[in-house]
Amino acid sequence: MTFYVNKHDVKRPVCCPQRNGLCVIVQWSHMKINKDISEGSLAALVGANIRRRRLAVGLIQQDLAQALGIEVETVSRYERGHIAPPIEQLGRIASVLTTPVWTLFLSAKEDRVSNSLILAEQIQRLSAKDILTITKIITAYADSQTRSE
Repeated sequence: MTFYVNKHDVKRPVCCPQRNGLCVIVQWSHMKINKDISEGSLAALVGANIRRRRLAVGLIQQDLAQALGIEVETVSRYERGHIAPPIEQLGRIASVLTTPVWTLFLSAKEDRVSNSLILAEQIQRLSAKDILTITKIITAYADSQTRSE
């Protein structure tokens, strides 16, 4: 992975393997990754999650860009992992995509578990009577699906 750093944006330490582990300082919002991004990079993971969640809520890149006040190309670069969204932008992105910020950092394996956590958070907002009703509905549905398989 190659980092390009604007010399005026000095904020966060990142170790550079090309310099025998010598650490350089970069600001998250200006960290750019080569087109040969690694599948395991944080920018690629966050970008893939932004794209997946954007599609899940039925938005096109232009809709997301307009809601965030940024260019469509910027959204595209986020989603491809070519640049990482600024930290302060992550909250706005999550809000537009109606998801908690932490879900943007989940791997595909963790995402299934996150849906359970999101559901649990929503259930906690209900009354005790409603929680009992929802529990019965989910149990009945799960039992019917198990029998049909």
